[in-house]
Amino acid sequence: MVEGTGTIRTRAAALSAQPAAVIGGLVLVLAALIIWAALTGAYPISPTEAVAAIGRLLTGRSGEGQIDTVLFEVRLPRVFAA
Repeated sequence: MVEGTGTIRTRAAALSAQPAAVIGGLVLVLAALIIWAALTGAYPISPTEAVAAIGRLLTGRSGEGQIDTVLFEVRLPRVFAA
């Protein structure tokens, strides 16, 4: 074995030993970025307004105007297209 390659192999083994933790962390970062992108813009939407809008969508109740329009017709399609 070439001198110093044992260290490289040890580091690579340590990184590959926890792939679920790395993937889980990346999923959490992605979810946070999706939420941030959906709530941020020229017309800010609070998290409570977004949860209420999603609840209305899931229960089939009518929307409350601007919040539902901005969230479901502008921001979420843009976020998921990206």
